[in-house]
Amino acid sequence: MQQIVNHRWFTLADLILVFSYGAVVMFRPQIGGWLIVILLIPWGFRLATGRFIHTGAPLNFALALILITAGIGIWAAYDRQAAWEKFWIIIGAIVIFATLINQPKANLGVLAGLVGLLGVIIAIIFLFNNDWTTQSTDFVLIDRAGKWIMAHRLSFGKINIRPNFVGGILAIIIPITTAYAAHSLTVGDKTKAFFSIAIGIVVILSLFLTSSRAAWMALILGLVAWIFWRTSQYLAGKTILSLTVIIILIFSAVIFLSVWIIASYPGGVIGLTELLPGIYGWENRSDLRVNASKLIGDYPFTGGGLQSFPGLYSQYIMVTPYFLLSYSHNFYLDVILEQGFIGGLAILVVIIGGAAVAIKRYSNHRIGSLSRLLTEAVVVSTLIILLHGIADDPLYGEFGSPLLLLIPGIALAIAKNDSSPPALNDTNSDGESSNAVSGFISKKLIFPVSLMIMLLILVIGYQRPLLSNWYANLGAVEMSRNELQNWPHNKWNENPDISSLKGAQKLFNQSLDFSPNHRTAWHRLGLISMQRRDFESAQAELENAFLIDPEHRGIRKSLGYAYVWGDRLDQANQILIGINEAKSEMEVYTWWWNENDRLDLSSQANDMVEILVSKQQ
Repeated sequence: MQQIVNHRWFTLADLILVFSYGAVVMFRPQIGGWLIVILLIPWGFRLATGRFIHTGAPLNFALALILITAGIGIWAAYDRQAAWEKFWIIIGAIVIFATLINQPKANLGVLAGLVGLLGVIIAIIFLFNNDWTTQSTDFVLIDRAGKWIMAHRLSFGKINIRPNFVGGILAIIIPITTAYAAHSLTVGDKTKAFFSIAIGIVVILSLFLTSSRAAWMALILGLVAWIFWRTSQYLAGKTILSLTVIIILIFSAVIFLSVWIIASYPGGVIGLTELLPGIYGWENRSDLRVNASKLIGDYPFTGGGLQSFPGLYSQYIMVTPYFLLSYSHNFYLDVILEQGFIGGLAILVVIIGGAAVAIKRYSNHRIGSLSRLLTEAVVVSTLIILLHGIADDPLYGEFGSPLLLLIPGIALAIAKNDSSPPALNDTNSDGESSNAVSGFISKKLIFPVSLMIMLLILVIGYQRPLLSNWYANLGAVEMSRNELQNWPHNKWNENPDISSLKGAQKLFNQSLDFSPNHRTAWHRLGLISMQRRDFESAQAELENAFLIDPEHRGIRKSLGYAYVWGDRLDQANQILIGINEAKSEMEVYTWWWNENDRLDLSSQANDMVEILVSKQQ
């Protein structure tokens, strides 16, 4: 069995298995829990033979934190079924990562080819399922191509897949395919070169058809960085300047040129983005990022729960019972909101850490080798992930993607197979071997021990603020799990009974005992008072929250409505500036309060409508 497990075909079969799993759950996340058992079969063989993998202590620790915080995310989520579906995708991403770093050097070429093939599969599914009648871009060519595809494509089943999701994934895959094609051409392997170039053409054309402006921008910047890297290496070999000096000079020149172009072009950054295909919507995305970041402060420790953004954003930022958005269109905000700061940081550590390890081992690979080219590719792909994550989130948004840790997994697979001597060598001296092992263990413990010491210092030095945040976080989770059951409700809450929120109310009061200026506690207490229709208390509590954070849209809107129900219409008018839906909602409230036998509140809503109309004229 040991020979079977160690053979390259066993690891390759395992790789194909996990890629197949990823392709399935990417489009059918609800069946991930059943299929995950299949992925564990190869690991059962490995455990039976006593074969383990070493990835490096910091990344192992970060992976454990990702898993733990994802489990907490299930507990915190208001929709457990949706949370479990996303949990299995995260598990799949971790298994794919572990399988990738177990690949031998002989499989790196096949691995690069499979990554490109996966991109083609995603592209084909997109081309055979996207509805171009509802997707309009600024470029007639894309619109016409999409309509032609719709008229001539075969029936492929209905799979919902967003163009931005496809665009982001394909942009990340392109550098890997490019590196494989470049190496195949260099070594004169015409078959592999044709295969990889064909894959690259399909992927690039599909990326163009997605009309994902953010993906194009991230890809272009990533490729520019790649050219910058190779140019620096070339000049370092031709001049007396060091590589570091050359990098600094070229980087400074690129920054100066970029600033000059942005400053001189009409419309600046926004104007430049209009040159690329697709509709981006910078202003809306900017507001969304600001609003979504406010939610993170409510759930710093536990996160708001896996797949919980839609309900949390609608309920506590937009203050509406309707579905609006499925994710924040920002990778960093999504991971921190759903898995807390620790989980979000752990995911970033793995992604950036993989690239860092690859760069560290870069010089150990032979010049012109596939390993060296793939190292450059994974660094560029990592840069694309980080850049594109500012504008969109194909790897984690909504149900996420099992390809979340694809690039760091490839990076560590390459680094593991460098040509440097092993870190630990067998010796005939028990003393030398013992010292080596002791030093190895010490290095493994540096990161977790240092982190624990830092956390201990924080707990001792900031005990009361931390406890205040802790109780507010628990209260927010308790409240959202109660209020958002069976969400979206698509109607306002008519029940003034708050008995189900007593536990959350107690936790918010405990939070204020440790810190009287906690925004989340005052905000949520104000919402509870609004539900029981104690508008006087709601005004006082929401005013406290507003003084702490006047830019919080959910607080502003709730306070403005509390002023309306308290017949303080002038103050309501001032605070509802920028809440565009206030007029239409007040028109509905005029009817709604009348139906609920509150003629006084119906009249106040109607008066508010007249004030808002007069201000618009």
